[in-house]
Amino acid sequence: MFCAPPRLIPQCKSLCLKPAGQAIGVRSVVKSAIRQGFNALDLAFTDEHIDQFTRYLSILARWNQAYNLTAIREPERMVTHHLLDSLAILPFCQGERLMDLGSGAGLPGVPIAMMRPAWSVRLVDSNGKKTRFLDYVTRQLDLTSVIVERSRGEDVSGRFDTITARAFGNLSQIAKICAPRLAENGRIVAMKAEIEDDETRAFVLSDTGLVITDTVTLSVPGVAGVRSVVLLSRSD
Repeated sequence: MFCAPPRLIPQCKSLCLKPAGQAIGVRSVVKSAIRQGFNALDLAFTDEHIDQFTRYLSILARWNQAYNLTAIREPERMVTHHLLDSLAILPFCQGERLMDLGSGAGLPGVPIAMMRPAWSVRLVDSNGKKTRFLDYVTRQLDLTSVIVERSRGEDVSGRFDTITARAFGNLSQIAKICAPRLAENGRIVAMKAEIEDDETRAFVLSDTGLVITDTVTLSVPGVAGVRSVVLLSRSD
């Protein structure tokens, strides 16, 4: 069982602020921001969810000091740009078998797994530091339905009802990797800041057997700018 060496994980300077009074204050702000964001997204949640998500961000912030898992370090921006951005795609996820391609810090896979504990979620990343973090955080959060796989997407076995991809290459690359791993009626949920016409044209010409079924512009609480989701499925 992997246990993070204490020397590699310095004390967090954001969610784990010292003295204790400051730490409590930061956690209170984070919990409030999570609660407000979940309400804005019309998500059903409990106090246990709020505690679990707060703990996830605390672990992420602590590991980020050594592993540089994310460029975002401010607690409230981690709520909006990580948690809420990830959960904004939840309505587009279907079935109970999900693969998160290039999961990195567990986004969007870990937030989805916390909200859908009955789902089988596989977090796939080829980076050893990132999968060590994912192993650790999923154990700490008791996410028993989550499997962490250190692998290239091309080498993953199995079929999935939903495959998520956040900041992972262009549509053609995503489709090429995911098409063989998509269940018969499965769906790819590709998260994009914006969609360029050239990228769409290249996808159409890539002949992956997949088609774009919809492109949706998201409104993520606290996140400025365009956030889009491209939905892909089999052409037949």
